[in-house]
This record gives sequence, C-alpha cells and structure tokens, in this order.
Amino acid sequence: MFSRFLDCFRSQDEKNKTVDQKKLIKSESSGVADHGYSMIMASSYIPKERKSRPLESKGAVNLKRVLQKAFSMTKSKGSSTALIVTLKDHSLYALNVGDCGFMLYRDNQCVFRSQSQQRRFNFPYQLGNSKSSDGPSIAKEIVVPVRLGDIVVAGTDGLFDNVFEYEIEAVLRATTNDDDKSCVGELAVIIAEYASAKSCDKSFESPFSKASKLAGAKHLGGKIDDISVIVAKII
Repeated sequence: MFSRFLDCFRSQDEKNKTVDQKKLIKSESSGVADHGYSMIMASSYIPKERKSRPLESKGAVNLKRVLQKAFSMTKSKGSSTALIVTLKDHSLYALNVGDCGFMLYRDNQCVFRSQSQQRRFNFPYQLGNSKSSDGPSIAKEIVVPVRLGDIVVAGTDGLFDNVFEYEIEAVLRATTNDDDKSCVGELAVIIAEYASAKSCDKSFESPFSKASKLAGAKHLGGKIDDISVIVAKII
C-alpha cells in the first residue's frame, strides 16, 4: 500500500509545490487537540521568551522548567498532551505527557519508541486548567543516546494509532539516503499524509484496533484523529 501511496503523493506534489509541511489533520475527538495544540504547547511560549530573557544558559535546556512556564502561561480552556525533545551532547532529552511520542530510527530501523502515558485505554494524561486535568509534574522524562545519521520521528496519537513502526521504516528506505540532509521536511509531509490516508481506511487492523482488542473493545480500521508529525535528522 505504501508504494502506491508514495507514487500518488509525489505525483500530487509535482502539481503543488507549496504543500504545507506542518500538515495537521483536524481531530474528531473533543478537547483543544482539535485546534492542533498537541506537541506545540511549549514551543508557542519559547520564541516570545527568548526575545526578552533566555530561560536557560547557552547549550542547556531545562525541560521541566520550560513545560511548567508554558503551562502557567496557557489560559485556554480544555486540555492537551505535550512533548518536548531537545538534543544535548550525544543524547535526546525528552519530556512527555500523554500519548504524543517519538521514535528513533537508525539505518532505517526503529531502535527506540517512547511509551504512551494513559490512565486506561484511549484515556491519556493531559495538561489542563480544570480540576480533573493533570499538571506538569506527571510528565515522564526520557533520555536516549543517538548517533550521527539517526532520524527522529515525533508525532501526536493520530500518527501512532494508524501507522506501524515498520511502515515508517519503509518510508525511510524509499525516501532517504546517507547524503540527503534536506529530506526531513518532505518526510514529515509524507508520513502525515500517509497516516491521514490510513486513518480513513476501515478495512485493516491498525495499531489502534490491536490496542482495542487487548482492552476488550472492538474496532476495525484506522482512527481519525489529530495528526502532527515532526522529523529531525542528527547531523
């Protein structure tokens, strides 16, 4: 299926060179994720702060402090998952709340995948201002060693509910090479569009349907949800 999708994608991309590389697929679930807040809660705060007074010393990022500050400055109603990832020395340092996540690919193979934070199936931890919402203190810290050439794929649950790790491996094999450092923008678009197509397919066993079965529920096919994808390459 992926090879057919990639051919169609490239054909369409030739017709439209202005494809939005920050592709978001509107969510059909409730909450502020409908507006694409997942994964960007902290980043919407950082640029404004850097113009006036940097929070951290050069070369260092205190992820807990960044998340806490972003949380305290957010007055929007609703709730949101959050993911912050930074590179320091030879490791990725991440802070995660809920079912956003990231995967690390080396030589086109997935060597690490972050774990989702959920109270129970399909009920992730979420930051919010209501009494029933969670606070930044529940964020999970992650440290992962990296090597030159590694590719990081981060996304919201709409990615992980619809696309298996081996499918992204196929994407990488078909679209990357050792010398290509500018492919990450195209990769993010391809992966997001592919996840979107799979979310509308009701005839296959998706990651979400597999998880549903383990939870004692029935669901066949993909799950339409918010889809945000960020791709980075370690150089």
